Amino acid sequence: MKITKMVAASFGIGLMLFGGPALAAADDAAAARQAASTAAGNGELAGFFVRADQKAGTAGLGASAKAPKLVGDTLRVNTLNPEFVKGGPASPAVFSHYAVRADSASGQHASVWLGQSGGSWSVQNVTTDTSDVTFTAQDAGAFSEPQINAWYRVSGDRVLPLNDAARTAVGESVSVAAYQERVHGLYADKLPGSEYARKHMMGGGAVQSTEDGVSPILPIGGAVLVGGGLAAYLIRRRTA
Repeated sequence: MKITKMVAASFGIGLMLFGGPALAAADDAAAARQAASTAAGNGELAGFFVRADQKAGTAGLGASAKAPKLVGDTLRVNTLNPEFVKGGPASPAVFSHYAVRADSASGQHASVWLGQSGGSWSVQNVTTDTSDVTFTAQDAGAFSEPQINAWYRVSGDRVLPLNDAARTAVGESVSVAAYQERVHGLYADKLPGSEYARKHMMGGGAVQSTEDGVSPILPIGGAVLVGGGLAAYLIRRRTA
């Protein structure tokens, strides 16, 4: 299959500079932030930090002493674009979710993922892996290749690695066209609707092992790949 060469890519916040879309994005960010603030105040994040202590086998503080607080901006997080993976003329990345960092009083850090459900924003996942907020804070156009936990940014017609996993995958840089060839070969047969997807979907949703056990994955937005594709980055709600 011939892969269309991409000579430039603009995505994420760069798509929302003027007019209505920018205002809508600001409203969404504010609503997502409010959902995270609610989780910080109602014990949801405190409970997560307590469970993290328990999993690590440490005698940490109780939930009332965790006093979680949100740190930094609420960020638009991008991930690998399925349309790009298919080989078409698409940007490498697409919006995945909003995220904000949360810190506990005992020095723990977490990323709180916010997604829309039923028209309102809510906490969809909390994880001790803060890569999404870290790399997105450094570069608003950063995006992940979640199957290998790699992070990149696009500069002109080059894809540049931001972490060791990405450097292992592409070296110091790779053309957008060559990167598309790479991800097409790895993931195109694992997109929704593929035979692979049908075999790995259970009850309408994939199942992914998380730090708190096995819970259903709740996909949001358009950045959904499954199973051995990009399922590791789908939104999922933690279980107690």
